[in-house]
Amino acid sequence: TTSVISDVSGVDTGFLKPDVAYKLFNVNSDLVLDRDDTSLVQNKNVRHKATQEWMIKKLTDGYSHKEMYKVMSRQNGEVLTNDNGSLVLAPDENLLAQQWIISTNGTGEYTFINAESK
Repeated sequence: TTSVISDVSGVDTGFLKPDVAYKLFNVNSDLVLDRDDTSLVQNKNVRHKATQEWMIKKLTDGYSHKEMYKVMSRQNGEVLTNDNGSLVLAPDENLLAQQWIISTNGTGEYTFINAESK
């Protein structure tokens, strides 16, 4: 699945602001990543809905295509985690499964590649 990060353009990931919440859109359905009571889901975009807002924190200091990021729920601080190929929210334990590389094709669409599965 390819995601588009809201309010972002360009190829350089220097555009990401640590104090800004982003929405993650599925480009095929225009639905956004959301969380319900127990799991991650895709829902219609609802303005100012905290369960659909994500903070993207850069973990490395470089400027290459291999920089690592965490994607955190703005609502509860849990992070996107690769759990044997399934995307889940989990407490931040600084695991490789919770670190992501952001890839782009240069058209404003970005894909998160899990560091553990690359």
